[in-house]
Amino acid sequence: MVVAFDVLEHIKNDHLAVKEITRVLKKGVIFIFTVSALNFLYSHHDKFLEHYRRYDKDSLKKLLNDFNFKLNY
Repeated sequence: MVVAFDVLEHIKNDHLAVKEITRVLKKGVIFIFTVSALNFLYSHHDKFLEHYRRYDKDSLKKLLNDFNFKLNY
């Protein structure tokens, strides 16, 4: 199992990070994560917390495009 609670938004190249996560996961293993949501809420506070982005459903789907996943919102 790989868990990443509020991590991906802190990584500049999140696509590369997800690619590495998928590389180390064995078939049938779970990837559980949370991210900051709602792009319209991105603010100076996010910048202070060193966030590169917030996510919405479409951006998560794009990020996880090559990953055989089931998103649970």
